[in-house]
Amino acid sequence: MEGVDPDRADGPADFAACLDALRRLRGLSYERMEAAVGKLPPKPSGAAWEPLARSTIGEIVTGRRMPSRDKLLTFLAVCGVPATEVPQWLTAWNRVGSVAIRRPSGALPVRDARPRALGVHAAIQVNGPAAAADELPVYVPRDVDARLRASLAAGRFVLLVGGSSVGKTRSAWEAVRAERADWWLVQPPDAAALAALAAALVPRTVVWLDEFQNYLSDGLTPATIRALLVGEAETVLVGTLWPDHYFRFTAKPDVGEADLFQREREVLKQAEVIDLADRLTPAERERADAAARDDRRIRVALTSTDYGMTQVLAAAPHLVLRWEQASDPYARALITAAIDARRLGVEGGVPTALLAAAIPAYLAPSEVARAPQDWLARALKYATKELHGATAVLDPLPGREMGTVAGYTVADYLLQHGTAMRRASVPADSVWQAYADHLTGADLWRTGKSAEARGLFRQAELIYRAAADDMAQARSSLIDLMRRQGRIEDEERVRRAAAAAGDHLELVRLGNFLDQQGRTEVARPSMTGRPAHTAALAAASQPGCSW
Repeated sequence: MEGVDPDRADGPADFAACLDALRRLRGLSYERMEAAVGKLPPKPSGAAWEPLARSTIGEIVTGRRMPSRDKLLTFLAVCGVPATEVPQWLTAWNRVGSVAIRRPSGALPVRDARPRALGVHAAIQVNGPAAAADELPVYVPRDVDARLRASLAAGRFVLLVGGSSVGKTRSAWEAVRAERADWWLVQPPDAAALAALAAALVPRTVVWLDEFQNYLSDGLTPATIRALLVGEAETVLVGTLWPDHYFRFTAKPDVGEADLFQREREVLKQAEVIDLADRLTPAERERADAAARDDRRIRVALTSTDYGMTQVLAAAPHLVLRWEQASDPYARALITAAIDARRLGVEGGVPTALLAAAIPAYLAPSEVARAPQDWLARALKYATKELHGATAVLDPLPGREMGTVAGYTVADYLLQHGTAMRRASVPADSVWQAYADHLTGADLWRTGKSAEARGLFRQAELIYRAAADDMAQARSSLIDLMRRQGRIEDEERVRRAAAAAGDHLELVRLGNFLDQQGRTEVARPSMTGRPAHTAALAAASQPGCSW
């Protein structure tokens, strides 16, 4: 077009300037361009034109946003660019786009992401015309969508809080796809990867944080979130979280209690929290009724009176029945043991060996005695069977080698339901022993905290001791438990063993502890002038240093 030459654009800023010059040449405001999209003649292919919101147009012409191919075609059509000149613009778009955007490690364009891989539940399959196995139902817009999309457009940390299978992940995905289709999307596997991403920010990146409690439990810090949100790079963080986790992490401790979740609380303060209810509002129900005319799965889901539409779509009723109505007592015990392990602290997969060791406690003595040789294999087959093409009660996690299983996760909705149903249930001693024998790291410590919270101090100590050698947090919990019980000698033994193993911080704490006890026969390590490791050996050489 006369006066505007996209071939001269050397980068995104130049290309944006060309588009803005084209707009001004046509005398088009953002508002007029947005309105003009609806008046464009149909494409030759019959496909619809990509919409152009005023905010999107502003981002494109100011260089804040590189338009997708379809948005560029709409922009050019609104500006009246002849079909013969469109290839020239597309060539320039390809050229500047290929050199302008760095790619975060492991990222892919938002438009190419698969919603199932991001955590969107598969939908039930129903009789009638079959949909593709991975095809999602028609999206029913939620009342929070406008606020959610405005927050994403502004570049924030948005956290959707709601129960399992209420549509959090689907709503987040639809919003990201609508607002940031031409950005990168990265799904960090853990808090360390998220910190690495913050240290090397790439503009125009959506950071996908489904099941946000996993990042919090993995040590995510407030500084990492600040680094992702502060600066010139355009970054959007999108996370999902259950209400139980949110309230647990944000509740302030009572006076005199240890503040166990201060770090988690500081992280969550930085999020814009959007609540998603587990039932449709009247307005959402009207939209669902309209969508049901074209999607039989939604029509079936709307007939339920016991569950919400989104829960039925994710096969929630079938999950509950599969557990509560299991005819095989070994399968029912297996599922119950997995639910208990998850609700009491296991945040990853429940190890198969733990389940095998715990299950007898969930059976009658006669059922234990009459168990067939293949009881575990049969129970696992029952629990992992896919229900209505959507989900299974237990989902296997791959082991280190091909064809092996490291453990099992519980379907989200069933875990939420089972947690509510078994909230007052306390597992037998043998189950806590199984946790001590088969769990490691933070999972082990969390189950110890669960035992302590229920007044099961002997079981808590058993688990803390199993974790204390490798985890300072577990050792601190063990020491706190002993102190509250007035077991001074046992506390000293634990501290001496840690100091002897080379824990310099515990060495200092041991000195403080001895001072408090008036034990002047053992010098405080920080006052001896000797090297720390020598002081540790000297302190540990005192009587009763092993436990």
